[in-house]
Amino acid sequence: MVDGGMTPQSASKSGAFRMTKAAAELSIPFGIVVHGPAVGAGLTMLPLADLVWTTSSATFRAPFREISIVPELASSYLLPLLIVRCIFE
Repeated sequence: MVDGGMTPQSASKSGAFRMTKAAAELSIPFGIVVHGPAVGAGLTMLPLADLVWTTSSATFRAPFREISIVPELASSYLLPLLIVRCIFE
């Protein structure tokens, strides 16, 4: 079972999974604009974008530990990969 009592098979049919998969497989660049809070899934989807624009009102929060859940939308893989790539390139 995965988060929410879902099986891996049913999780692969969820809207969040389909959105993440579609974004990762895009053949054209896409961007995300953050104007306000990016919390949870709103934050973890940012590494999927080719470009991220933020306004001065943008805030970021990852409350996963506080509510005892595992980060979603592949952030536990994508965010560290992005950070390492930025450091060493």
